[in-house]
Amino acid sequence: MNIGLGRLSSITQTKGSSQSLKNQKIEVEKYLHHKGLELDLWIEDIMTGTTSDRDGLNQIKELVDTGVKIDTIVVYDLTRLMRSFTEGVVFIKFLMDNDISIVSTREEINTSTPSGRFFLNILLSYSQMDRDMIVIKLKNSRYSILNRQNKRPQGRIPFSYKKIDKELVLDETQSQIVKYIYKRWLSLKDLTPTKRMRKLISSLNKKGFDYNGKEWCSKTIRYILSNPFYKGVLKVNWDGKSIEKKHGYPRVVSPQLWNKVQTIWEKK
Repeated sequence: MNIGLGRLSSITQTKGSSQSLKNQKIEVEKYLHHKGLELDLWIEDIMTGTTSDRDGLNQIKELVDTGVKIDTIVVYDLTRLMRSFTEGVVFIKFLMDNDISIVSTREEINTSTPSGRFFLNILLSYSQMDRDMIVIKLKNSRYSILNRQNKRPQGRIPFSYKKIDKELVLDETQSQIVKYIYKRWLSLKDLTPTKRMRKLISSLNKKGFDYNGKEWCSKTIRYILSNPFYKGVLKVNWDGKSIEKKHGYPRVVSPQLWNKVQTIWEKK
């Protein structure tokens, strides 16, 4: 039995496409006619190639399991068979273990020959690489959009900034307080973390520096000392990972000063 397998992906759904199911079947029939063979069964797979749970492939497996003798599976091109290299190898091994040849009319591959099997492995690898590159390009394009958005932090606006005409600008008074916190923290580095925090809070209150009308506490100071926004960087969750990008707003402290504080912070 000679079986033709056609697959319609979300990319090739138009009837006039050279890869439409109708045109795939025509190419398969041309090949078999040229070889003096008949198309005994035509199977259509209207799914994407990103999953191995496909009705067409399952139908072929069921035919084999029920004892139907299949000689050849003919496809228009290898992407009709499988997009994933790993899944492709598994299915091809299943066919070969049952003495079923695979023919791709477009790539002119026939696995009944050693050279055909060799080139099949090469093209499957290329297909997987091409798919991986598409995924990478998609991620990069999304990241580029994210970079162009110049986003400000979600939630509350960091202390020392204020919003004017929907833009963040520095509050000069508050930004001076933040600079004082960073420099004072470094000057107290010989003290234990607890004593350093108490000393800093005491000096802030004595100077009359308030936090939005409130007295200072250790939680607020930790937030200020560990927030990279003050050095000109915004933390963003991207693709399950935390990444940093320049936010484009005026920074309060230099990256060098911020990094020095983090070094001491990590040693506490």
